[in-house]
Amino acid sequence: ALAAYTHFKPKIIPSYTIKVTGHSLGGAAAAILGMYYQVEEQKLEKVITFGQPKVTNERGCEKFWNLPLIRVVDNKDIVPLVPPLTLLSFIGGQYRHVGEEVILHEGGHWLWLSKHDANRVLVSGTWSNLLNESVEDHYMRNYINRLDAIK
Repeated sequence: ALAAYTHFKPKIIPSYTIKVTGHSLGGAAAAILGMYYQVEEQKLEKVITFGQPKVTNERGCEKFWNLPLIRVVDNKDIVPLVPPLTLLSFIGGQYRHVGEEVILHEGGHWLWLSKHDANRVLVSGTWSNLLNESVEDHYMRNYINRLDAIK
């Protein structure tokens, strides 16, 4: 994220608005890029990520509460749960998601959580689907198929 930020910063045309997207680790980088742009007060319109792992903690959630981030997650994708809650989380603080969340389910069903609900409920931060996940649930092809199924 820092390398991309450093590379693109001098190329940004001031009158343009910025949109950033990414999948998986690219989604994490996109979220962090959005944080950089917000700190620099760039014209950041939207950050949309797919299957993004957690990139911040409670303090980061507070600092970047107004980040225009939408996280799209498959309800069986394990990557948005990473890093998981562990004993070390109680010592150093747990990783958290920030932003709105769209949870994709089979059959064209989906659930949208405002940033207030996503932060409070932490649906993608639970282990409710433990042992139900597969690697294929994380593939971008799966996300596209789930989005195409929405009526």
